[in-house]
Amino acid sequence: MKNYSITSFSSFILFCRPDMTTMALWLFLTAAAAAISGTNAQQLAFWDADNYVDQIILVKLGAHSARLDPLEVAPFALHNSHDKLYGPVRFHVSKVSGLGRLARVQRGDQCASATEDFPDGANVTCHVRFDAIKVYLDSLLTRDGEQVMEVKANVTFRDVLARLNVRLVPWHDPVANLTVGATFSNLRSAFDGLNETPQTQKLIWGYEKAAKDIVAQAITVDLSEALTKAASEVAFPCCHS
Repeated sequence: MKNYSITSFSSFILFCRPDMTTMALWLFLTAAAAAISGTNAQQLAFWDADNYVDQIILVKLGAHSARLDPLEVAPFALHNSHDKLYGPVRFHVSKVSGLGRLARVQRGDQCASATEDFPDGANVTCHVRFDAIKVYLDSLLTRDGEQVMEVKANVTFRDVLARLNVRLVPWHDPVANLTVGATFSNLRSAFDGLNETPQTQKLIWGYEKAAKDIVAQAITVDLSEALTKAASEVAFPCCHS
């Protein structure tokens, strides 16, 4: 007995009854044929991708985040040479908290995966959400070229989002990378040694900008490194025969 494919069968029906009902049936059978032909492609359900990232963040990250909370940032200086009144700012050791606390770090949305290049590689992407990240700044601010002011600041950023991409390739451990965008506008700051006036508002913004840059660096470099180590301890749930 001769075997007929779904496509051939749909064409036969279309030839016999070229009306709208037959056309709808033909479209359905064509889609079914395409689905059947693609069953060999590697796919990862979103709930598997979500669970994979949750395992990395909620289960494995804790063992690699001890130095992240608090994270100490080495001293640095900002040269405010264009300002005639206020000069350079020398920052002592700064501290960042909120990067490694599991109660404050979680997956921010549904994950997406790309496995069509398997076995050459695979990717999982989604957002990581930080409930609150706090930065403590301790600095010396120069005024009038001679006066040195001690300025301390506590800056808190809430609901910070970072884009997580986990890349997996043969023969290598997975690599996790975080990138940040314009998600730092929800902030609060408190200063000791610097009152807000029309003349000092630019300085307060400068301290807040310095805190934002510190957080961005901590997320994209330090936390990415910790997530990479955590990802190496979680099996990727995909692409097994």
